[in-house]
Amino acid sequence: MKELTAGCPGVANQPHILEIFGLTRSVKTSHIEEFLLEFMWGGTTANVKWVDDEHALAVFPCAEAAQVLLDSSQKEFKVRPYNKASGAALQIAAEELTPPRSARPKTTTAVARRLISNALGNREVRDKAAERELASLRKANKMDKQQRQRQLSEAWGDD
Repeated sequence: MKELTAGCPGVANQPHILEIFGLTRSVKTSHIEEFLLEFMWGGTTANVKWVDDEHALAVFPCAEAAQVLLDSSQKEFKVRPYNKASGAALQIAAEELTPPRSARPKTTTAVARRLISNALGNREVRDKAAERELASLRKANKMDKQQRQRQLSEAWGDD
């Protein structure tokens, strides 16, 4: 296998990709996607790219997410790093293996309305309900971030 990876530029620089191998014809994309939901990272799950009937690639949003799956003790699928993948998997173009993007956050017109209403001096343009919803969403996000930070500091301790 070293001969294959030696000739493929950038193989070592693809830690966000894992190969799922030893698949049977009964395994469908939906089975793999359902399995990968357990390893969702930042609200984004891995993309599945089929190589052939026995191999598929899981393209994660980041290397850490892929490493979580590699380190897990799951027995449902056989998984290996991309640098140890089959020859056919290594032949897939790098453009097809870009990490998936996280979902764009929900947008609102509240900020734009507030800016326009202030510029025009017209208070009726503002959507106060949307502004309150946006403020509560920001507060919830801030609290979630603080909670995650507390959990990290508790887990790692103060050194």
